[in-house]
Amino acid sequence: MCFMAFEKKSDLDSYICENDAKPIYERETNLAIADRFGTSEASVRRHRRKLRNNTQAQTPPTRTPPTAISPAVQVKGDGYEVSFDKLVSEDPSSPAFDRVFELAGLSQEEYVLDNDTLRFSTWQQGDRQLYSYRGVFRKRDMKQENYVEELLEVLNATPTQDPQTAYQTPTPETYQTPVLCISDCQIGKATERGGGTKETLEVVGNAVKRFIEEYLPSEVAIVVDGGDVIENMFNAPSQPYTNDLDLAAQIRVARRMLLKALTDVAQHCERVIYVSIPSNHGQVRNGKQSQAGSVDADFGLEISYQIEDAVRLSDFKDKISFVRPDSLDETAVVEVSNTKLAFNHGHRMGGPEKHDDWWTKQDHGRMPGWDADILVTAHYHNLSVRQSGNARWIIGVSSPEPGSGYFALSTGKRSMRGLTAFNVSDGMWYDLTVL
Repeated sequence: MCFMAFEKKSDLDSYICENDAKPIYERETNLAIADRFGTSEASVRRHRRKLRNNTQAQTPPTRTPPTAISPAVQVKGDGYEVSFDKLVSEDPSSPAFDRVFELAGLSQEEYVLDNDTLRFSTWQQGDRQLYSYRGVFRKRDMKQENYVEELLEVLNATPTQDPQTAYQTPTPETYQTPVLCISDCQIGKATERGGGTKETLEVVGNAVKRFIEEYLPSEVAIVVDGGDVIENMFNAPSQPYTNDLDLAAQIRVARRMLLKALTDVAQHCERVIYVSIPSNHGQVRNGKQSQAGSVDADFGLEISYQIEDAVRLSDFKDKISFVRPDSLDETAVVEVSNTKLAFNHGHRMGGPEKHDDWWTKQDHGRMPGWDADILVTAHYHNLSVRQSGNARWIIGVSSPEPGSGYFALSTGKRSMRGLTAFNVSDGMWYDLTVL
């Protein structure tokens, strides 16, 4: 549908109108248009909404004459899903979907065609080639689409510090590697005293800005997804009722949040190492709080693969490298600045007081990370630092998520909210902060 406006239109507005006038199979998505004009998907949606409002205010409603030639079209369904059959058209590039909406008494702006359900057949009738279509239109979740758009605006509005100067090689006295732990964000979690996804994104954005100001520039930096980057929908029975995003939107927002943080940091380093590990909230589940598949079936790991695909197509492709555990393992290992770090989410360790015992057993079994200088864990949303063995350390990192009312009501405690950052050099940590 093309939204025409009588006021002067920008190049983007004109392109949206031209795009919407094309047959449905030839139209570009909002994301593709955003890439073409060097803007955001949210901006394209705003322009489209403005054009629609101008059209409604300045022109009477009109209906394009349908190309269907058969009155046999059948339409049935309810307010959420409308199916149609025997929609006959002479033009294969423009089925007369207007007829479906006319019979159903529905708005074309509120429903979208499920392309997976679209089927057609064709036959010759005299000198005409006819096409018959069937499929399903489903109602768009405008509330969630608008909320996701708002979240993307929060991401885009987060201040990004311009690169200060060209990178300067650190002296031996300052040769340290900074580590930023973005752990337990649980994107999608809401109805807490600390808010929901919007507030979590603001905390992460501000913390990344402070990390750049206080720890960079540096030759190498490590950015860690310590697990539980999304809330998921199947970890607990309450999640479908307390989340503010469904599962697909959680993945999309988390991916963009991490990609923005990663590329912001990369502007101030020669090289960035991105670490991702599996976790309990990241597990692919069967809807009954049970893991479906191996530990590799993890949404956090999948997001890291998606980010890697995007980075390979960007100017950062030679600057950012990706580290994940070996197949069927849960611990990732990185060695920088003469320091070996092991990263594990911590959900199998049995509580912070048992981390030392867990690591001792990993050492005895020569499991990944057994000989690390520093073990970095998450899961418990609370900063903790303890020595383990002879000058080896366990750092439990903080979380930016909006808090747990259940935990606060049960214990009277609330964790300090933010991202944990520190430097490492020669097997030791320095300058540890909750940002």
